[in-house]
Amino acid sequence: MDDSTLSFEIEWDFIEGIADTDLRATWAGLRITLGSSVITSLENRETGTVREFRAGPLLTLAETIATPENWEKLGATGDTLYLGGPGDGYPTPDLQFTGLDNRIHAEWFSRDCRGMASRYTSEGQANLSRDHVQQVLSDFVGRVVHRLEIYDSGNTYLKDLWMEAKKI
Repeated sequence: MDDSTLSFEIEWDFIEGIADTDLRATWAGLRITLGSSVITSLENRETGTVREFRAGPLLTLAETIATPENWEKLGATGDTLYLGGPGDGYPTPDLQFTGLDNRIHAEWFSRDCRGMASRYTSEGQANLSRDHVQQVLSDFVGRVVHRLEIYDSGNTYLKDLWMEAKKI
């Protein structure tokens, strides 16, 4: 799949009972799509139901993207930015971006979520404009930073990371 559109759709929520202010402030449903593929398609293996939004805090994913060493990988040919992982105990799909000259090769994989009765079901690959990927990820991080500011969480770590990364 080539020349697809990458999208990070956020539905903010506020969950009571989460002690960490930053995690509570960044709690949301996240739907990642690439073209017609829903990368965040999550199947409950026990019930067979599928949902398109991954629920949980977005802080860790934003920090991963905003880390200057990671952001720099989006501008380098042959380097890979990997976004999968536990995400504060809320798994993120296995999604990676590899630089190819002025393009980015995106690849995502289906996988079981360790310790949960769920699995990400989507897999595929696509080549995208480097500028498009950087803009979508920049917008995502900017929205998470803004959310922290709205809730006056006091978190300056993500904002500081992002300011440093944007200098690259």
